[in-house]
Amino acid sequence: GKQEYGWGTYFSNLKNASLTGTTVTHDGTEAWPPSFLFGAGGGASPHVLQPWYQQGKVGTLGNSAAIYDANGPTGKSVSYASQPRRVVPDVAMDADPYTGLLIGETFTKSSFGPNNFNQDGTPCTDGTAGTEYCESSIGGTSLASPLFAGVVALVDQARFAQQKPPAGFLNPALYDGTAGAGLVDVLPPTSPAGFVRLRQVPSGLSARFVTLNSTVNSAGTVTEGADTTLRTTQGYDDVTGLGTPDVPTLIAALS
Repeated sequence: GKQEYGWGTYFSNLKNASLTGTTVTHDGTEAWPPSFLFGAGGGASPHVLQPWYQQGKVGTLGNSAAIYDANGPTGKSVSYASQPRRVVPDVAMDADPYTGLLIGETFTKSSFGPNNFNQDGTPCTDGTAGTEYCESSIGGTSLASPLFAGVVALVDQARFAQQKPPAGFLNPALYDGTAGAGLVDVLPPTSPAGFVRLRQVPSGLSARFVTLNSTVNSAGTVTEGADTTLRTTQGYDDVTGLGTPDVPTLIAALS
């Protein structure tokens, strides 16, 4: 069946490379190991104290100086962590741009070449008056937030059908157990895992090593939980929060 994991993406461009079927050939000048590009994560606020609904619900993340020491801005006083802090995220949704939402846009054609490239590596489609239409994917908070907003809209729709007011501020219900099985805890993979995503670009072959909360060294060995100090754990964690919604179950629980 399908699985959900915390995620981090490492990036390397394979220079002078080509892809034939499933075989990649290159001249050995690629950057390896790939460098960290982006990934999911959260942490403790240096400015906001712990809200009442997180008390006793977020383990040591909410009150330990270690979480701020590890992830806070450099040069900031650790006194920020002397009291329990607001930690984020609350919940998680799909945020990886490479499993994200496919969007299409019309652009003014670049002067650097005849075409840009779509997400699948094919050239963008020529338009009129020096324009081109390209398709690519979007992720990050820009995708996860509206996805969860859509879930909340469905909750309110169900409540409206029962002649109830909108759900309003959801955080207390998410943390006090009201959501129940409507929030699915995201656990780390049982063994290190990742995959390489290849895409043809004008400069050659783009390779992105997409990990499941893992990293890779120069020998190609994948290490779980080593990409940053953040990793998914049982219960609340600062990568996926309380978990991801099982939407029908969450709607039923909150309506």
